[in-house]
Amino acid sequence: MNTPGGQVIRSVAILLVIAVFLSSCGDPSTDRFQGYVEGEFVYVASPLAGQLDTLSVQRGQEVTSGQPLFSLDATAEK
Repeated sequence: MNTPGGQVIRSVAILLVIAVFLSSCGDPSTDRFQGYVEGEFVYVASPLAGQLDTLSVQRGQEVTSGQPLFSLDATAEK
């Protein structure tokens, strides 16, 4: 039997199937890559004991070789 309620449900189901099908048709030209990135962690320490005077970098900041990262209090060396 075709009742009006059954026709409405069937029409809604067909529209949902069409909507799902059309939403999966995207632009295939976009390049997507899956992967992961590994960071390199380096622990930096002074060869001398002392109190930290200034810290010239922030956490996560890129640094270059030879760049001053921190300085120790000069009075602690005496």
